[in-house]
Amino acid sequence: MKGLVKLLLGLVALIVVLTGAAGVLLGALFDPNDYKTEISQLAEEKAGVSLQINGDINWSVFPWLGLELNQVRARFGDQPELAVLNQVQLAVRLPALLERRLEMQSIVVDGLQLNLVQQDETRNNWTPVSAPAQTTPAQTTPARTTTSADSTVINNTASNNTDSNSTGSSPAVPPLELAIESTAVTNAKLSFEDQRSGQRIRLTDLQLETGKVVLDEQIPLQLQFTAFQFDGEKASNQLQAKLTTDLLLDMTRQRYQLGNLNSILTITAAALDNNSLQLTLNSDITADLNRQIVLLDQLRVSLANLDLSGDLALENFATPRISGQLALATFDLNQLLQQLGQPAVVTTDPQALKALSLSTRLGGTANMLDLRQLVLKLDDTTFNGALAYGLTNGKLNLSLAGDRLDIDRYLPPKPEQTAAGESTPADTGTAAQPMQPWSKAPLLPVDTLQSLALKAELKLAALKAGNMEMQNLALQVTADRGLIQVSKINLDMYGGTVRNRVTVDARKTPLTIRTRKDIRNIQIGDLLQATAQTDTLSGTLSSTSDLTTRGNSMHAIMNSLSGQASFRMKDGEVRGLDMAQTICQGMNTVGALGVNVQDVDRSTPFADMSASTVITNGKVQNNDLNANLDSLQLRGNGNVNLPQQSLNYRLGLTINDNLFKKTCRIPGKIEDVEWPVDCKGRFDTPPAELCKPDLGVFEDILKAKAQARVQEKLDEEKAKIKEKLTEKLSEKLGGEDAAKQLLRGLFGQ
Repeated sequence: MKGLVKLLLGLVALIVVLTGAAGVLLGALFDPNDYKTEISQLAEEKAGVSLQINGDINWSVFPWLGLELNQVRARFGDQPELAVLNQVQLAVRLPALLERRLEMQSIVVDGLQLNLVQQDETRNNWTPVSAPAQTTPAQTTPARTTTSADSTVINNTASNNTDSNSTGSSPAVPPLELAIESTAVTNAKLSFEDQRSGQRIRLTDLQLETGKVVLDEQIPLQLQFTAFQFDGEKASNQLQAKLTTDLLLDMTRQRYQLGNLNSILTITAAALDNNSLQLTLNSDITADLNRQIVLLDQLRVSLANLDLSGDLALENFATPRISGQLALATFDLNQLLQQLGQPAVVTTDPQALKALSLSTRLGGTANMLDLRQLVLKLDDTTFNGALAYGLTNGKLNLSLAGDRLDIDRYLPPKPEQTAAGESTPADTGTAAQPMQPWSKAPLLPVDTLQSLALKAELKLAALKAGNMEMQNLALQVTADRGLIQVSKINLDMYGGTVRNRVTVDARKTPLTIRTRKDIRNIQIGDLLQATAQTDTLSGTLSSTSDLTTRGNSMHAIMNSLSGQASFRMKDGEVRGLDMAQTICQGMNTVGALGVNVQDVDRSTPFADMSASTVITNGKVQNNDLNANLDSLQLRGNGNVNLPQQSLNYRLGLTINDNLFKKTCRIPGKIEDVEWPVDCKGRFDTPPAELCKPDLGVFEDILKAKAQARVQEKLDEEKAKIKEKLTEKLSEKLGGEDAAKQLLRGLFGQ
């Protein structure tokens, strides 16, 4: 037995020696550079590639089967040159192959230049101009001549198939083991040009290096490059990328991993005022093909002052589902805008927009992004809810509920005030410009409305806007192919409620808008005090309206506005009513009452005020304005013409009792007389000229008073004459009764 073993070892040694000697002889006697022309012809015939090998071809046979190519150029036909290669080196150890191990020396690819050109919709330089000639299977199958090498391959394949299908005890062929000392791609360049759009991108200084490549073991990997995007001949954007990771290839279990991934991207762009911005990404990425799952663990992305962290998982490659969680740490928005080269948002409160953050759990499919347990913080305000977005149809479902939001903090600051309380810009003294006609410019983006797919519900416990305090806000809106329905715009404020609905139908031309409003029991005094810092009016306001318009411009809206509206205000008071002084001044003129009109009580309580309107194509008609004031009754009727921007309205004040808490006493003769004020003109007419009292009423009252006084004098004179005649006639007729009877006949009394 020992002799047999020695014999076998000797034969193996002899084979190795003979193989090495054959390799030396082949290397000495056979020069591959003599076959460059044949190699180029074969590449042209089989692949349609025009191949030029301008440098040397070096090779070795034993113990390493090695190949080195230098100065190689390739293109398809007459297309722009596709690739240039300075040098490529690779070598495989032959004895290891006999043991089903792929052992390689360092693989080196140096000076690769890859140029991709898209010429038009169908032509580019990386596909053959015409496919190389191919024979049909019917022609090749019977006519093929099988070489000895082919026979070996076929026999081995058949043997393997037989072994795999048989039930015998033949062991399975072990997988091929891989071991590469290192790989290096150096000084590589890649460019892409789209001649249709003029877009051009170029990668330079591409370097790829790995440590020892062994299956089932971590492989250190480094990658870096610089990318340029060109606008004409000038590079408009630049990207520098560096990546390090530990690559794990588990071929048996189909499991691949990028461990300790650390990538740094430095972006320099014209949009950033040519400043640089750095993006970093760190994670452990695992892809398990058997389980059909990709995991991103300990994900962290940093950009400017943004810091995003979380974990993500993608499952089931056929029908992918995503899950995980993400958190965006608190950041300052204006600081971010500054680093992005954008102008800051100037707000009334300098401390606004300094604390924004977001956190959520992710879910969904390949067609739907689903954000659950969404928490969004805006300074002191917190929103909770969910968001779902369709990646294919663009449909957005949103649900948010917040606590308290102060909108006034985020508004632009008001112009600085002068000491006199006026705005800083000086008054130019120019006359008021004439009123312009309603604009015909489009107001709403119809195309956007027609493509909008939305379902949203927003709630807010409290809101401050324009110094108004509102509670229990609720908004519900849906949008589907041009039909936008805001089914709920609800809020509570100042002791009352506001309930609104709006429908916009942009599915056809012209678009239509319908608004329905129901306001109940708003304390108007508190509202005016908060928004305008005035106490001119107080009372409980209720209002309803149902209005429809057609068109997409102010001109179209004003000319088509139609519907009904009404309001009622009760238990209120009007302060500073200028009509009081006007009436008292008129009464002084009539009655010489001697009352100082400056002392007239300018507070005018009212028990009830109401009006209703009918609107037809922009013409607003009101016939029933009525207000029961303190000892007064105010009525009004008229119309407002919105298309012509004009009004013609008459207010009438009737004195029912002593005026304004008895401070301006009136003659009983002028009670129940209506004191009118006419408002007539265009919207740009100055108020002092727009509304004026009807002085004709005062003239009528003066005439009536004068006539009354004349009649009173006549009655007095008639009484005196009658008394004297009675005395005379009684003497003549011999008795007073006979005289009175005669006078009755004369005076009709």
